[in-house]
Amino acid sequence: MIDVTAIFFLIVLLICEIFESWWQNAPTFGGVIDKIRGYYHTNLFLLFFMHPSFYVAIFAYLYYGGATVSIIAIMKAIDISTKLWLVKKVEEESLSPEFKAMFSMPLSSVMMWLNVFLYPTLLAFAIV
Repeated sequence: MIDVTAIFFLIVLLICEIFESWWQNAPTFGGVIDKIRGYYHTNLFLLFFMHPSFYVAIFAYLYYGGATVSIIAIMKAIDISTKLWLVKKVEEESLSPEFKAMFSMPLSSVMMWLNVFLYPTLLAFAIV
């Protein structure tokens, strides 16, 4: 039986994931990195606030505990740190030609919105 708190966490995580997919939406992966670079240069703390699902995952872990919920928080942290690493490599112009080619490849709309289904589903499995 799912309690009211679990439903609250699921709804809030879903809303946060929709927000993150919306602001990061771009036709290519390079476009996503460019949007992240904009927030990175504006204010690093603002960039972290633009990932509210990370904080929801941390609060869910603190509330429920467990390995599965911690995996969600770890996945979100790795996602953010990887994007920051890519931003730094783009600015240093130290990316390999393969990475540069990957940045211009078109992204499927399913790929941009996959997190909206993945993370709330993992959280639902974790707290049931």
